[in-house]
Amino acid sequence: MNQFMPHAARAPRLRSLTGALMLVWMGSTASAAWAQQIEAITLSSAGMAEIERQIPITDTGTAQLRVPLNQVDDILKTLMAVDGKSRIESLTLSGLAPLKESFDSLPFSAKDLGSPAALAQALRGQQLSASSQGRQVRGAVLGVQTIAATNERSSQAILSVLTEQGQIQTLELGPDTSLEVLDKTVQQQLQQAAQVLAGQNNQQSRDIQLVLNKTDTKTARLSYLIPAPVWKSSYRLMMQEGKARLQAWAIFENTTGEDWKNVKVTLSSGSPVMLRQRLLERYWNERPELPVAVGSAIAPKADTQASVRANQAHPAMANAMRARMAPPAP
Repeated sequence: MNQFMPHAARAPRLRSLTGALMLVWMGSTASAAWAQQIEAITLSSAGMAEIERQIPITDTGTAQLRVPLNQVDDILKTLMAVDGKSRIESLTLSGLAPLKESFDSLPFSAKDLGSPAALAQALRGQQLSASSQGRQVRGAVLGVQTIAATNERSSQAILSVLTEQGQIQTLELGPDTSLEVLDKTVQQQLQQAAQVLAGQNNQQSRDIQLVLNKTDTKTARLSYLIPAPVWKSSYRLMMQEGKARLQAWAIFENTTGEDWKNVKVTLSSGSPVMLRQRLLERYWNERPELPVAVGSAIAPKADTQASVRANQAHPAMANAMRARMAPPAP
């Protein structure tokens, strides 16, 4: 959507100028609630934008800010509360690989949750109750065997369990298979995995959880910097009846994904140096490895008859060696 706000007026002299703004709006799918939270935007010709917005605060002093993934580094460097009352005490957000890291501590992977057979195979040794095709087994999982498909029937997944009585029972897992994990800890891990999967639907954004100092205010005003397209200027000079009319246009773009409705926009020019730093990425300091000294000691040579004869044949050499090894006289 393009919006033009001309501010043109006749100038009485040649040196008089008039100006106009041209706003170029990019398509936005943000809700009205999000759009009302932006209060002011300052665009810099260096390619950065300062955003000031209002966010609600819960009774416990926490707030949530959802931002695009490619803006997280700049927000971590510049986020601050500017209302004079609120103060950010801490913030947390998911890293670049939260899904993999979350499942590293679980006895199953995200892929294992795709089918009962895969999950049962991953939970070997765990107590569970399984039912399929009218039969039910209960016990510790020994494993799942997959029988390849033939011309007569499709592939089969056979579950084997060890009952409390020491019996080994099998169950063919069909489309109506139902698994019940009996261990409370594993049940909580499954619930945790489901929550992690639900939060990974959009990998292009991050939810920043903020903890603010407790005040009586219900909202906080935050300010941060994000990348923005460089705004441009354009001029038009028209001569008419010996008078000049000069129009100055500022051209800028909204790439935030939110409507800039009732938002104060300020344009700033200059050539500041804007640096980047990848704060969300993980860095490890490489350390040199010191190997453990194993087998480095030289074993003494065994005394043999040949070595004894050699010492007897060269007594002078042996005496000279002993003299060299003897400590000096005081």
